[in-house]
Amino acid sequence: MKNKIVHILDCGFGNISSVENAFNFLMVKNKTISNLDESDKITHLVIPGVGNFKSAIKKIKSKNIEKKINELSKKKCFILGICLGMQIMFEYGDENGGSKGLGFFKGSCKKFIFKKNPLPIPHVGFNLVKKPKTKIWKKIDKEAPFYFIHEYRIGNEIKKLNTKCFFGITNYQEDFVSYIENSNGNVFGAQFHPEKSQKNGLKFLENFSQLS
Repeated sequence: MKNKIVHILDCGFGNISSVENAFNFLMVKNKTISNLDESDKITHLVIPGVGNFKSAIKKIKSKNIEKKINELSKKKCFILGICLGMQIMFEYGDENGGSKGLGFFKGSCKKFIFKKNPLPIPHVGFNLVKKPKTKIWKKIDKEAPFYFIHEYRIGNEIKKLNTKCFFGITNYQEDFVSYIENSNGNVFGAQFHPEKSQKNGLKFLENFSQLS
């Protein structure tokens, strides 16, 4: 990790302090930024998120950083979206009447709807992730528990729309996509909160920080 810094994007909708604390615990250099004016210096970018899809996209657009995030993704910068940060990586989100997302991945983010034997919403607590075999999952068990808190999810059907991507799957009465990684291995989305997921989450963040 010499000379590498993980940049954490603060657009006013993320759980910034918990992510900072996790990287500090790992002794990984990190810096919180509110814009991408020095995007040429960024190798690792984390987009944390808690809250509303539509509001998050509005804040990103108000800061004129949507284009720069897309440019970074094409320059082999490693980008990790956490929770809402993952959801906005898709084409569309249904929340609050709906809005377009960043479009890194095809598909929509929709609210959990249980027709039979409904489970509590939001989905809160530790749940298993059936993970793919990629570098960011190095030395993490095939099915490992991670911490979730969310009402909206990416349905399992989007696997058919993103055939070249890698997926992690979690079940909460239905299967949903709890992790996605593009075919280039540089854009990642985690519906779970690695910063709150104890040793598995810390290893996940450490692996992300060491990607090169």
